[in-house]
Amino acid sequence: MAINPMFERILGWESHELSKLNWMEITHPDDLQADLDKFEQFKTGKINDYSMEKRFLRPDGSSVWTNMQVSPLLGVAGENSMHLCLLEDISARKAAVEALKESERSKSVLLSHLPGMAYRCNYDRNWTMQYVSYGCFELTGYFPESLVNNRHLSYNDLIAPEYRDLIWNEWLRLLPERLPFRYEYEIITAGGERKWVLELAEGIFNRRGDVEALEGIVIDISDRKKIENTLRYNNEHDRWTGLFNRNYLEKLLTGDLGKQTAEKRAAAIVNLSALQSLTTVYGFHYTQDLIKKAAETLQKYCTDKRMLFYVYENRFVFYLKEYKDKNELLEFSETLGNSLESLLASERVGGGIGIVEIGQDEDLDADMFLKKLLMSLLPNH
Repeated sequence: MAINPMFERILGWESHELSKLNWMEITHPDDLQADLDKFEQFKTGKINDYSMEKRFLRPDGSSVWTNMQVSPLLGVAGENSMHLCLLEDISARKAAVEALKESERSKSVLLSHLPGMAYRCNYDRNWTMQYVSYGCFELTGYFPESLVNNRHLSYNDLIAPEYRDLIWNEWLRLLPERLPFRYEYEIITAGGERKWVLELAEGIFNRRGDVEALEGIVIDISDRKKIENTLRYNNEHDRWTGLFNRNYLEKLLTGDLGKQTAEKRAAAIVNLSALQSLTTVYGFHYTQDLIKKAAETLQKYCTDKRMLFYVYENRFVFYLKEYKDKNELLEFSETLGNSLESLLASERVGGGIGIVEIGQDEDLDADMFLKKLLMSLLPNH
C-alpha cells in the first residue's frame, strides 16, 4: 500500500499508522455499510469503479468529509487486482451546505411564526409572485402556489381596489431613490374578509441598476387596527349618545376655519341645560335617558351636509355646510325646536337654539368660535 503526503494530511494518519489499520476501522460507522456494499460490487466485478462521499475517522476522534473515488490500478477489477483510491477533502463544502440547511431551517421556523407572509415578486402591476411563504394561507386564505406566477390569481387581485393605484405610485416614488417601502392597506381574503396589513419591502437591483425583483413581508395588523379604531372612536365620540364629541368638532373646525371657500358654513347649538333641574327630582339616569332620546331625535336631521355633535353637558351642535341662505337656517332652527318641544313637553322644560354663520374671511380658532356659538343662544319656541 502506497500513500502520498496529501492522503496523510486529509486523514490525519501517517503511513506507518495506516499500514496497521484497515480502511473499515477508520470509516465513520454511519458510512461503513454503504462503502462495504460498493466495495463488494467493485471486487466482484459488478462495477468497474465507484465514488462516494464518506467520512473518515481521524486519530483525535474527529471526522473528515471526503469525496472518495475507487478504480482499478493494475489489471481488471476483481479479487486480486490492485486499486487506486483518490480522496478530496470536502469538509468545507459540507460545512457550507449544512450551514445553508440550518439557515433555511431557521428561516423556515421564523417565517412559520410570522403573522403574515414573506415574498419575492416581479416589479409589475400584478406583483407577480416568484416565491411566497406558507404564511400566505393563514393571511389570505389562498395557498402559495395559487399566487406564484399568478397561477389562479395575482397578489394585486387581493389588494382592496381603492389601494391599488396608491401602492403602485408609492413604489414609483421610492424605487428611484432606493428607499424602503412601508405601507398599510387592506386586502380581501378568499373568504371575502377585509384584513389590514403592513407591507415592509425593498427593491432588489442588478449590476446595471435595474429593478430585478421586490422582496418583503406582509404582516397582519388587523388586531392593531381594531384597537386603534376603538381608541379613535372613543376619542372622537361621546360614550353615552354615540355622537361625535367636542374633540372631533374642534378638529374639524380647525381644518375648515383656515380654508378659503365660497361654500356657506354655519353652526347651530341646541341648549338643553334646563334638563339639569330634573336630576334633583328624578335622578341622574332619568336625565341621561332624556339626553339620549334628544340625541336620537336630533339625529333624524343629519345628512352629509349636517353633522351632529354632543359638545358640552346637555348641549348639542349641528355643523352645517352648503345651505341655501339664512332663511333655510331659520327654518331648520324652527324644525329642531318643534321636535324637541314634542319630546320635552311632558317634562315642562325648555331649551334654546343659537346659530352662527362662519364668514369667509373670519379669523377665529375653533375654541373662540365655540365660545361665540355659546353666546348666540336664543330661547326656543
